[in-house]
Amino acid sequence: MSDGDSDAAVDVAENVGDRAPPRDRHDITYVILFLAGAGTLFPWNIFITERAYFDRRLFTPPFARALADSFEGVFAVTYMFANVLALCLVVRAKLIPKLSSFLRVPAPLLGMAILLAATGAFTYDDDASGDAVMATTLITLALMGVLTAFAQGGSFASSSFLPPRYNQAIMSGQAASGVVSSVVARTPFYRHHAAIAAERESVAAFREGEEGDEEDAVIAPLLRDGGESASEERGEDDSRRATRRSAADARSYRAAVFITFAVTLVVFPSVTSSICSASNPATAPPCVARPPGAGIASRLSGDLFAPTMFLLANACDFFGRRAAGAGTGGAGLKSPPRGWVLVVLSIARIALIPPLLMCNVVVEGSWGVRRALAGSDVWPVALVAAMSFTNGHLGSTCMMYGPSFVAPGKRGEEGAKLSLAVIGGLATGSVLSFALTAWLQS
Repeated sequence: MSDGDSDAAVDVAENVGDRAPPRDRHDITYVILFLAGAGTLFPWNIFITERAYFDRRLFTPPFARALADSFEGVFAVTYMFANVLALCLVVRAKLIPKLSSFLRVPAPLLGMAILLAATGAFTYDDDASGDAVMATTLITLALMGVLTAFAQGGSFASSSFLPPRYNQAIMSGQAASGVVSSVVARTPFYRHHAAIAAERESVAAFREGEEGDEEDAVIAPLLRDGGESASEERGEDDSRRATRRSAADARSYRAAVFITFAVTLVVFPSVTSSICSASNPATAPPCVARPPGAGIASRLSGDLFAPTMFLLANACDFFGRRAAGAGTGGAGLKSPPRGWVLVVLSIARIALIPPLLMCNVVVEGSWGVRRALAGSDVWPVALVAAMSFTNGHLGSTCMMYGPSFVAPGKRGEEGAKLSLAVIGGLATGSVLSFALTAWLQS
């Protein structure tokens, strides 16, 4: 998309307001936002799916064992904190409206592509020590975290002026990037581990007719008074109460999406990537590889088990995000869920963490949880699928409908706040994951 097209896209989005948006011909706008979402998280997904590569390279002397043993947690904390700090700056200083459309999304994506290409080139340096690989990776992740903040904040700020399905497009694109990176990582190009690296017209369109009224159908019932027969004073009181209720729902949506992603990051990928098949004899990472000639079933219970779990997680996350907008003709629900309901559901997902810790988790040294569910692969498959599907569904629902609870002119700002809540949840979950795994291995 050219800079001119991108400028036009943002202009259309931010000037929709209460007017009926133009028609999205051929779903070009949806596709553009889907690709923007995919590009935003594709580099990060590449890093977290390449466990086999880092298991080899980070333990090349000299290396810092404390960092190498918990490298996934170190990676997540570095990336997420750079991301959340940058996004805090973006939201606090209200930078998004001041940036051109090129600087909002295309420029950060270009920067991430350059960093990812440089990382790929660095993998050919077989003589690099574990310390060198760790330092280079952490610097790259910190820079990517900053660039992701601008790309994510910019894309959600622009799409929040549009109907809910366009926020869902970004969420679906992010999930799709995880599926693609997992498929690539699962391809057994190398003998023992699936470890390969790969790279992940204008928005002149929106629906015709009375859909502008539909766009505000979410908030309008909340802002009407009790009826035409009510007195003017009663109407004003009802309007104030409805406004307070809408503000409370908007805050609840931010809290729900924060909790959703925080809960997920507590175990994904630090715990889920350490789970081996029940029939795998590994007592230390990585999972014991099966001979390639022994058949696909043997490989799936060997070195392909962890990549397959990544694929399962990302696929279920993708389907969860798609399900959030299913059966609505693409327009979304006419009456979105109340904020407190989403908060309760997001908290309930904590119940999935203890059984995941009881699966066949293979780590260096001891594991502080009895592996009561290590005897069957059904448990990790079912638990990872449930965790991922609910993550995608709840996260997408919050991002789709959260901006609807504020006035049209403030939806861009609310979109950026929701994006900050997502990143804040990811950062918090990363810290909790690092602390939890360190405690369980102590």
